[in-house]
Amino acid sequence: NFAVSFFSNVSDNHVVIIGRGCPGEGRISGPVLDDMLARIGGEMLVRTIPKLLAGEITPLEQNHDEATYTKKFEKADTELTLDPLNLPAGDEAFIILSKINAFAGIGDCFFIDNGKRVKVKGAVLENGALTLTRVIPEGKKEQDFTSYLTSR
Repeated sequence: NFAVSFFSNVSDNHVVIIGRGCPGEGRISGPVLDDMLARIGGEMLVRTIPKLLAGEITPLEQNHDEATYTKKFEKADTELTLDPLNLPAGDEAFIILSKINAFAGIGDCFFIDNGKRVKVKGAVLENGALTLTRVIPEGKKEQDFTSYLTSR
């Protein structure tokens, strides 16, 4: 869920104007989600600001008990622990795919293979198993994952 809100004069205190859910939980890459939220947020603002200015909307104080917080992300947060020859399935695969999607475009996830960093540029779930599609091996250009496996 996300909301259109105004900051108040108190640190991290918001007044919520309008909110809505977001489709595609865990299956949308960061850059696609950024574009989607910008479009949806813009549409919400266009509909909401005139109503707010006309006094037709009453802002609500943020519910601090339901608010979520996160720490600043560090490079170590983008590291994946996986064996490229034995990719996970099930819940672990979904969690890793969600992490890959979350960091896409803002640092990208990576794993270490034979002592070298390999950035993950694309991944999908196929029959419940993680499939890497595009990678950038350290010191090389982006390539499909199958080519990477044959050249490692």
